[in-house]
Amino acid sequence: MADQTRDTTTDGGVAADEEITQPLGLPRWVSALLPIVLLVLVLGVFAFTSPLAGVQSGTPLPDVTIT
Repeated sequence: MADQTRDTTTDGGVAADEEITQPLGLPRWVSALLPIVLLVLVLGVFAFTSPLAGVQSGTPLPDVTIT
């Protein structure tokens, strides 16, 4: 019987011949940090501005009549 050696992954599966492409062609570490950076950016916008100031002011909402 001939010796057959294969590159295997840690889960026991056979490694794929083709390379996995990353979304948008970004490096893997950029893809991992991008959601965190976007979350910090959105939280910063809410911290330094008041996008919901009209809702939080306590003033009554205008009456809306549907005709």
